[in-house]
Amino acid sequence: MEERLRIIKLLESGKITPAEAAKLLETLKGPEFPGRAVSIIKVGTTIAESVSDLLKEVSETVSETIREKSKEATQKAKRAAEKAKKIIEDAKKTIKE
Repeated sequence: MEERLRIIKLLESGKITPAEAAKLLETLKGPEFPGRAVSIIKVGTTIAESVSDLLKEVSETVSETIREKSKEATQKAKRAAEKAKKIIEDAKKTIKE
C-alpha cells in the first residue's frame, strides 16, 4: 500500500505523468488497490493526451495566423516605404525647380 501512495504523491506533485502512474500502479495492482483507481488514472491519461493534442492544434493555428499576419504587415511596410520614397523623390524635384 505504501508504494501505491508514493506513486500517487509523485503524480500529484507532477514528478510523473498520469501514464507513468498508471503503468506503475498496474504493476503493483493487488487486492488492496481497487482496479477502479487504475481506471480513473487511465481516464486522466486519456484526458491529458486529448488536451495535449488540442494544444498542439491551437499552437499550429496560432503559428499559421502569425505567419499570415507577418506577411501582410511586411507587404504593407513595403508599400509604405515605396510611397515614402516617391514623396522624397517628388520633394527633391520640387526643391531643384
